[in-house]
Amino acid sequence: MSRGSILAMLVAAELVVVSVAIYSLGGTATLAGRMHRVAFAAAPLAPLSLGTAPHIVIDDEDSRVHVGVSSDGQVHVRDLTKLRGFNFSNAGYPQLRVTRTDDGAFIQRAKTPSATVNLIGFSTEAIEVNVPAGSRIEIVRCAGADVTGIT
Repeated sequence: MSRGSILAMLVAAELVVVSVAIYSLGGTATLAGRMHRVAFAAAPLAPLSLGTAPHIVIDDEDSRVHVGVSSDGQVHVRDLTKLRGFNFSNAGYPQLRVTRTDDGAFIQRAKTPSATVNLIGFSTEAIEVNVPAGSRIEIVRCAGADVTGIT
């Protein structure tokens, strides 16, 4: 590791320390918005009756996607995301949205804020989608997918 990279890491660490100190004194840190406690709770999503062969589009670039077959012929979407701890951020974590389309549903989470630094805590970012066996699934973006029971 070069001296320059070590110096850059030390300067970055100092910026974090100074930002935490400013926040603890009642100010706001400007490194990446402000430091705040994160306790994300996913909103519950109601099942959708979309027929036996809906077209489901999934776009959640930060989440792992689990797709399976629904036992009751409806589309069930569960946001399994859990975030706890403290971070520097200029916005909160966005909720998952499900929108009906002409031929099915669009499942999307808005892009997370780019200026986010997690300091202490944990995160699990995942969604579960259970669909009728004849569904057409299109995954636009995700952090990995597990698909079972769908051909």
